[in-house]
Amino acid sequence: MRTTKPSRRAAGSPKDVHLGKPRGVISPRVQAVGPEHFGIVAVDCAKNRSKWMLTDFYGRVLIGPTFVEHRSDAFAQAIAHLRQAMATHHIRDLIVAVERTGRHHLHAYHAFSAAGFDTRVVRPSISRHFRQAFAYDNKTDDTDLEGIFRAAVNGFALAEPVADPVFTALQFWTRHRRDLVGKSSLLRCQILEHLDACMPGYARCFDNVFQNNIALLLPGWCPTPQAVVAAGLTGLTERARREGVRVHCATLTRILGWAQNAPTPDHDAVLHRQLVQALNDDRAAKENQVRSAEGDIVGLLVQTPYVRLLALAGVNVVLA
Repeated sequence: MRTTKPSRRAAGSPKDVHLGKPRGVISPRVQAVGPEHFGIVAVDCAKNRSKWMLTDFYGRVLIGPTFVEHRSDAFAQAIAHLRQAMATHHIRDLIVAVERTGRHHLHAYHAFSAAGFDTRVVRPSISRHFRQAFAYDNKTDDTDLEGIFRAAVNGFALAEPVADPVFTALQFWTRHRRDLVGKSSLLRCQILEHLDACMPGYARCFDNVFQNNIALLLPGWCPTPQAVVAAGLTGLTERARREGVRVHCATLTRILGWAQNAPTPDHDAVLHRQLVQALNDDRAAKENQVRSAEGDIVGLLVQTPYVRLLALAGVNVVLA
């Protein structure tokens, strides 16, 4: 039997389709009040102050580029100036387009949001694209503001989604843990470098000096290879017992074998040994913080369905 293919329906009628990002569409609001009554506030943010201006949708400048310091009183004055201009020029609706700049844009973003304005974020790559379209060789605060304005008009000033507090906390702690792990890895590299300067070849006595109980304690007990030989197997065993450190006899024998034929340390070995102890204390503190952060991550992960991933072999809390 001959079958007929179902007809494809259009994805959407032309009146439902808008160019630009879905979270940046402002066309219905502009049509509702009229372009000459719709305002766009462009904000170019810096570390200690920002520059902003007000235009209508057509680009007619209503408030020229103006600096605002990142202080509560300065933001209050800027918002009062904005409200006055809205009344003077009959602006019935507007959006505030703030260019994302690290964390510096958050001061202006929170100030305008708290005042009740629809505050949105423009990615710097987008504003740069629009700025280079008309001023590719001229980058100033004023041209940046015009690039932000053009991005907002074309639907690239995006409304920030409402953040889930559990996800926000998970993101915060996982990033903090990743930062701690990176610092701990750097400390390990530094420790190995200084350890080789004060006790050349000593690290090769262990598979991993950071996982052996006695590896980084011995340099504090016996500062030189000659001191290790003088202590002997009996002296090292008694010292480990007094310190409450469990160590295999084979490990101590391997250390003694290294000490008998160890190369000559650097002339400033004492300084390197001091750094080994200081850096190792810092590393241990960082790794304790990593474990604490993982505990916080677990407490948040159990509030989500993704905790079930921990039942899979090879999936730890961070990967989940």
